[in-house]
Amino acid sequence: MIGLVLLALALGFAVSVVATLALSGTAVDRPQAAIGTSAAPGLPSSPLPVPAGSAVGGATGGTDLGGPTISPPIGGSPAPSAAGPSGSPAAQLPTPTRPYRGPVTNIVPVLMYHLVSDPPPGAPYPGLYVRPSMFNAQMRALHDGGWRTITAGELGAAMAARRSVPARTIVIMFDDGYVDNYTVAFPILQSYGFRATFSVVARGGPSMMTAQQLAIMVQAGMEIGNHTMDHKNVANLSGSPLAVQITGGALRIETRLASQGVTVHPTTFVYPSGHVGQAALALLAQLHYTDAFTEVPGFAVIGRTSPLLIPRVRVSRFETLQEFLARLPVEPRP
Repeated sequence: MIGLVLLALALGFAVSVVATLALSGTAVDRPQAAIGTSAAPGLPSSPLPVPAGSAVGGATGGTDLGGPTISPPIGGSPAPSAAGPSGSPAAQLPTPTRPYRGPVTNIVPVLMYHLVSDPPPGAPYPGLYVRPSMFNAQMRALHDGGWRTITAGELGAAMAARRSVPARTIVIMFDDGYVDNYTVAFPILQSYGFRATFSVVARGGPSMMTAQQLAIMVQAGMEIGNHTMDHKNVANLSGSPLAVQITGGALRIETRLASQGVTVHPTTFVYPSGHVGQAALALLAQLHYTDAFTEVPGFAVIGRTSPLLIPRVRVSRFETLQEFLARLPVEPRP
């Protein structure tokens, strides 16, 4: 009898402890939030509209075309994410609600933009300017056509793993870092749930995006790439001058973003004016860049294209919307 009484008392004490822990909010192995919601120190909240959700869903899993399975997810176009508690950008790829089971591809077009504005009178390269209304029409057509975006860095990761991506996956890139990329292109991209890569000339300037603008875009899921320190032709450089342009350019980008409480380490590179040199290729490989882009016309082909010699599709002011769409590969709709 005494034994039964002692057993009952022990069970009662255990139940009491469990109840107390539950009421106090203590739990073992309770999953923690993966992404914080606090803004980066020194950064105001973005003045730009943030869509409630992604315009194009994430993608993971699926059947490959002669290659491995798509995993982890490549090809989502998530809504902008908040910064983590440390001020660093939060994870850009959310966990998908369900595995992607649609058609996949190894062919990825990379669109090359520079300015999204009207050229001033006498502009030496008017073809580098795309009218804001045309840019919006292009993004709307891509969205309505079922295209989804990944960043250049995510393309590089897929190429390194020889991993296919969902059909109608595209990369949108901007060269140089002009301020209209932030004031005009960025809100349009957000309105369609698209993400892009902005490869900036690290030294910056009056007509270029500020560190604060770059930081806001990183927090929204955009990628910042390295376009050298001063837009020098790296095909003509070697040794220390080359290191200043590539290594120094990346370091300056990191420092500028760090001043806004955001941590980045560029792994995407764009050759100024498309000029490629053997010394530059060797240095990029040594620095473990995952992807580098030329101005050679064409598409990235996973499993075939060199990740440090990726071609692109130049978008010109002088083409119609129909001509723009006709230059994209024919892909089944996911």
